[in-house]
Amino acid sequence: MRRSSPIPTLIPLLAALGCGDTPSPTGATAVREDVGPDVTAAAAEFSPGVSTRLTTSSFDHWPELEGDLLAWYRSAPADEEGVWLMDLRTGDARRIWAGTVLSAFDLADGEVVWGSAAGLHSFSVESGVVSNLADGFRNYRDVEAGARYVIGTATQSSARPLVYDRATGNETLIPTPTSVPATRGWGDWVLWSDHRESLSKRDLFLWHIPTGVETQVTNQAHFLSSANAALHGDRVVYFARRFCPGPLEVYLRSTGEITPLPLPEGITCPVVVELEGDILIYRHSASASVIQLGFLDLAAGTGLTLPMPNPGNGRIDADLDGTRVVHTSAQGLTLLDLRLPDPEPPVAAAGGPYRTPEGARLTLDGTGSRSAHGGALRYRWDMGDGTVLEGSATPTHIWADDGTYTVRLTVWDEGGLSADSEATVVVSNQPPAVMLSPLQADGPGAASSEIRIRVGELVTLTLAIADPGPADGPWNWTVTWDDGEVAAGEVSEPGTVPALTWRPPRPGSITLTATARDKDGGSGRAALVLVVEPAVLPIPIRVGTGPGHSVPASTGNGAFPVVILGTDAVPVSTMDRAGFRLGAGAARPIDRGGLAPAEEDVDGDGRPDLRLHFRAWEAGLEPGDTEVCLLGVTLDGTGLRGCGPASVRGQGSGG
Repeated sequence: MRRSSPIPTLIPLLAALGCGDTPSPTGATAVREDVGPDVTAAAAEFSPGVSTRLTTSSFDHWPELEGDLLAWYRSAPADEEGVWLMDLRTGDARRIWAGTVLSAFDLADGEVVWGSAAGLHSFSVESGVVSNLADGFRNYRDVEAGARYVIGTATQSSARPLVYDRATGNETLIPTPTSVPATRGWGDWVLWSDHRESLSKRDLFLWHIPTGVETQVTNQAHFLSSANAALHGDRVVYFARRFCPGPLEVYLRSTGEITPLPLPEGITCPVVVELEGDILIYRHSASASVIQLGFLDLAAGTGLTLPMPNPGNGRIDADLDGTRVVHTSAQGLTLLDLRLPDPEPPVAAAGGPYRTPEGARLTLDGTGSRSAHGGALRYRWDMGDGTVLEGSATPTHIWADDGTYTVRLTVWDEGGLSADSEATVVVSNQPPAVMLSPLQADGPGAASSEIRIRVGELVTLTLAIADPGPADGPWNWTVTWDDGEVAAGEVSEPGTVPALTWRPPRPGSITLTATARDKDGGSGRAALVLVVEPAVLPIPIRVGTGPGHSVPASTGNGAFPVVILGTDAVPVSTMDRAGFRLGAGAARPIDRGGLAPAEEDVDGDGRPDLRLHFRAWEAGLEPGDTEVCLLGVTLDGTGLRGCGPASVRGQGSGG
C-alpha cells in the first residue's frame, strides 16, 4: 500500500515496547490463541504492543492493509482460493473473488486491484462490485494501484513493465531489452529490474509515465533479486550486492544521490518488504527456524528487529499502515499494533458557569485542573471573543459586548499531553448612562432638578452618553418635552452630542427628558425640569400727582394715582386690571367709586391710557423713596412691569 505523506515515526514506539536489535527467542509480543481460522476479534480488542492472530491458514499471502481493511490472497484449499477481504472493526472476512492471483497485489483508496492470467481486476469496497480493468490475458503480476495509473508486470510473452491508464483505458508496455523479473510503482513512477547489458547483470530503472523519461538507477550488476527493491515518494531502497553479505542503498529521484543505509549488526542479505514514508520494513534469516522482521527509520537512522518464530515457508510478507503491521507466518496472518498504551492525560477544569456585566473585569478559575503525575501545567485560555491569554490559572478579562461566550481552557503537562475544558460566560448588557446638563443623572433611573427661565428665552442643553459596553453602538438618543420632541439623532461612539438649543414655547413647569438606547435594547434616561416664568413686557407709567410725582408714605391713609400709558405694543385693553400690584407691599388697585380703574387719553397721543389708584399704606412706600414699580399681566398671562419716579411724602394724603 502507498501513502502520499510520511507516517508517524514508529521506532520510538517499538523501542518503548521493549523491542531492540538483539533477537529474543520468544519475541516481544504475545499472540492471541482464541480466534478461529477465518474470523478475528474486533479492532476494539486490539491491544497496543500485542500481536493478534487474524487467520490460522498458512496459505494466506501478500497482505495489504488500509485503515480497518485487510486484503490478502489465500492459495488453498481450492474451494477457498482467491482474494479475501476483512473488516478489522468487526472481524468479518469474505472472499471477494475466486481464482488464482499470480503475485503481490494492492489495496489503496478503498479499492483492491489484482492480476490473474485472465486480466486485471478491481473490487470497490464501497459498491461491492468486481470489475475488469483490462482483460488482455497478459498474466498481470506485481500490481500497484494508484489514483490514475495501475502498474505491474505483464508476462504474455516476455515480462515487461505495464501501465494501465484509468483515464484513457490504455495499456502501455514499457520497452526493455530483456525480460523483467519484477516491477514496482508509486504515483507516476515505475521501477523495475532489467537484464539491460547481459543475462549476468541486472540493474534498476525508473520510468516517468507522463513524460516517458527513463532513468538508470544502478550501473553495475549488483541487484540481488527481482523483488528486492521498493519505491515510495522520492526514495528508492534496494539491496546493493549480487551476493551476500551486502548493505542496502537509498536512491533519491530528485537528485540522483545514492547513500548507503547501515543495518544493525548481524543483519546480512536483507530482503526489502515495504517502504512507507520514512519507515522501511525488511526481512532476513536469523537462524534456520527464525525469520527477523526489521524496521528502519530512515529519518532518524535507528532500527530494530522483531523475531518471527517458525516461519514455515521461510518468507514473510508484511504491510504497514500508520502504526499497524500485518505479516504472514506459518500460523497465518498476524496483526501487530505498534501503538504505545496511551499515557494518562491531564485534567482541565475551566470552572464556571460565569456571569458578569459587560465592561466589568471577571476572574476565571482554572485551579481545578491537575496533572495526572502531579507536575506543573501550562495554561491557555481562549476567551471566545478573539482574546487568548496564556500562563495563569486565574486570568482576568473584560468582555466588551454582551452575549454568551464559550471559554476554552487548554492545559499541557510536562510530557506535552493536553486536555481541554469549556465554560460558559454570560455577559449581560448594561444600559448607557445619560447626562443632560445642567443636570447630570447617571444610570437607567429618572432624575430631575429645576432651573428657572423666562418664556421666550433660549436655553442651551448639553447631552452626553457613556456605556460600559464599548461595542454596544450605535446609540439612538432623543430629547423630548411634555408636548413633543426637541431633537433626536444617533452616535456611533459614546461621548457628547453637539450642543442643543431650545426656546420654551410657554410658561409653566416643563420637563425635558433625554433618552439613549444601545443596539441591545439597554436604555438610560435623565430628566430636567424647567420652571418657565412668563415673559415681562415693559410698560410706561406715571406715578403720583403733579410735576413732582408726589405720593404719600405708607403711614398715610391717602390714595394716589398711577397712570399706565397705552402703546401699540401693549394696549391697555389687553391688560388684566385686577392683576396689578404696586410697590413692596404689592398693593391692589382700588376698584370702587371714583377711584376705580378708568381709561382716558392722559398723554394726548390718541391712545387710551389706564388710570389706577392705590392706597399708600398698602404699597409699603417709605419717605425718601424715589421710584415706584408696578407689576401686572395681560389677559393671556404675559407679565408687565413699569417703574416711574416718585416723591414720597412723610405723611399721608387723602384721596
